[in-house]
Amino acid sequence: MFKRVWQVIKNLFPFSGSSSVIMMLGREYQTTDEDELAEFQEDFSSRLWLTYRHSFSPINASGSKGLSRDDGWGCMVRVAQMALAQSLVALRLGRDWRYSEERDLSVGSVYLEILSHFLDVPTATFSVQSLVELGEQVLHKQAGTWFGPSSAALVAQEIFDKGAADKLGVSCATFADGLIVRSVVLDKLKKGGEGVIVLWCRKLGPEDFNMIYKDAIQKLFALPQFQGLASGGPTTAAYFFVACNDAELFYLDPHVHTQPALTSTEIEEVKQSYLHTPRPLRLQWNSLNASVCGAFLVRSAEDFEKLCEDLTATDDTLFEILDRPLELQALGEAVDTDDGFTML
Repeated sequence: MFKRVWQVIKNLFPFSGSSSVIMMLGREYQTTDEDELAEFQEDFSSRLWLTYRHSFSPINASGSKGLSRDDGWGCMVRVAQMALAQSLVALRLGRDWRYSEERDLSVGSVYLEILSHFLDVPTATFSVQSLVELGEQVLHKQAGTWFGPSSAALVAQEIFDKGAADKLGVSCATFADGLIVRSVVLDKLKKGGEGVIVLWCRKLGPEDFNMIYKDAIQKLFALPQFQGLASGGPTTAAYFFVACNDAELFYLDPHVHTQPALTSTEIEEVKQSYLHTPRPLRLQWNSLNASVCGAFLVRSAEDFEKLCEDLTATDDTLFEILDRPLELQALGEAVDTDDGFTML
């Protein structure tokens, strides 16, 4: 409880930089320098921020009771959306892209095309309806109940496998048990497309985050393939982490606003929606939840092999790389017990 209270108090104050280097999705910022601090804040606020919504089309799942809002239970769904959105931004717009209303809120922009996949309508590729309804079908997750990182990652892969990969030109490989299998990723790369989103899930401690893994997780934020970490706080639900320094992680919080449903990419509707956070929020490393899911984007076999090399050099016991699957598993069989966060 003390950790949660301290987290809330710290985030009441404006972000004003740090005495140490911040790593953000493969970029380094020395925030004691005013120019670099401004660059970091622009980079951070350019990430798509997807929050709780209300008044969307009811979820079509048994037991959903016509759910038309997701506050109180859908935070990991929104975090999964942010991780996928960031991966698509990296793929389509590149790492140097920064949000510009004049450019990006213009008819036919790549930004609006990416956003269209996350609208709160049943036909959107990664809508809350799509993720929750498929979660019930393949993982027996009742609508309105908590998704953990592994559950969300497995549902994301199902959406890709059911047609999104062909539509988007990128596929997905989820490793819910933490074992990265080379042949799975390489086979997907051979099928064509622009790349593979790799979702790596682990539980790093029986309850609390084991600080023995801090250095290894911290080093992920320096990798060019890394697209963010889905996890949460000590007693709270999910956050999307995109940057860190030696003392803290910096995240986007899906709980901050419960906004009206975003149902189209009409420019006036998008302008009225908060899609970019004004400032980073902070969490101390020892407050990180033990259940994590790291997102990576690899564009070629060479890119993937370089990622494997860097991961094993970081910690070859945490990041286990297999050439082939050990055995076939049913979908959901490897989902860790990561569904026990407190819902807000």
